[in-house]
Amino acid sequence: MLRKSGRALRWALAAGAMAVPAAAQAPAGGEIHGRVTERGSGAPVPFTVVRLLAGDTTRPALATTLTDSAGAFRLQAAAPGSYRLGLARVGVQGATSPAVEVGPGASVKHDLAVTMGAVMLPALVVGERCHTADQLDEAPALAALWREAQKAGDVRRAFDHAYRYSYDWQQDLTASLRLLRDRRMVKRRTVTNVPAETRARDARLREMRASVGYGSTEGGLNLDPPDLPELLGADFLRTHCVFAAPEPLAGAWGVRFRPVGAPREGRVDLQGTLWIGQDDFEVRAFDYQYLRQGRPFGGGRITYTDVAVPGGTIRLPSRVQFRLSGRVLGARAAVVSDLHGSVSLTGHRDFTRTPPPGS
Repeated sequence: MLRKSGRALRWALAAGAMAVPAAAQAPAGGEIHGRVTERGSGAPVPFTVVRLLAGDTTRPALATTLTDSAGAFRLQAAAPGSYRLGLARVGVQGATSPAVEVGPGASVKHDLAVTMGAVMLPALVVGERCHTADQLDEAPALAALWREAQKAGDVRRAFDHAYRYSYDWQQDLTASLRLLRDRRMVKRRTVTNVPAETRARDARLREMRASVGYGSTEGGLNLDPPDLPELLGADFLRTHCVFAAPEPLAGAWGVRFRPVGAPREGRVDLQGTLWIGQDDFEVRAFDYQYLRQGRPFGGGRITYTDVAVPGGTIRLPSRVQFRLSGRVLGARAAVVSDLHGSVSLTGHRDFTRTPPPGS
């Protein structure tokens, strides 16, 4: 009898041990959902970044999403508590909602209204002083313009993390040969943006920038210009500084950037000019130069255009132009004087919104 009771006790203890983890878990969080609309007209505002912020708003965003074609959004809160919502959209004054209370497992509706075209910038002051992230507020007009451009980068990153789509990629490359006629090479393929792969690529890029910068010329040629989300990301002005270009060009302000600190051996860096539309604050293009030991050896231009997507438009790269001088081509420099050409990105199609991670 005693032996049987002991066995029953062991089973009871085992069952209790299995129940402990479930009982010890923190209460389930909830969600905040709603729509972003234009104040007055009530029209939906698609492709707007919405961030979930802690109640005091001093900490980094806890989650980020992008409104869909109807202006709708949904954000998961990991735990019950007080939260706020922050908005980012080019040409729209940044806004932060009042505190929103989310109970365990609750689904809270909170709509947001914005005033379109509410951003006004003071005149840019041209100067040779270059500003890093911690110095940017010393030049208010430059800071305001850069932060408008950053919204474009935020929207683009959020879009690529939310939408699967395909496009046609074509590279037209010409190698200028020293002793023979120029050789032209054309490559074509279909590229698909897969959100999960894009998020993984972004993580790899952060590691690569810390080690070799924007490419390597050691043991071969491997160069990688940044796209808009990276150029306008929070990390860029920790290693680079910006200042206003002397004159606008074709209705666009120019913001120049260059690296700070001494050049590092074996590292490829970047300098150039970002062109931002005076009428809409959207990025039109940026010119870039590769630097090795502080000296340029090649570069190009990336041009952006609005692409029609279900419910609106999104600004995506449409053309990349490049030119590299022979002195960085290694052993091939004896034969090749330079490489130049372009990459076109056209035919964007098959836009499909994917569920966020963990949903």
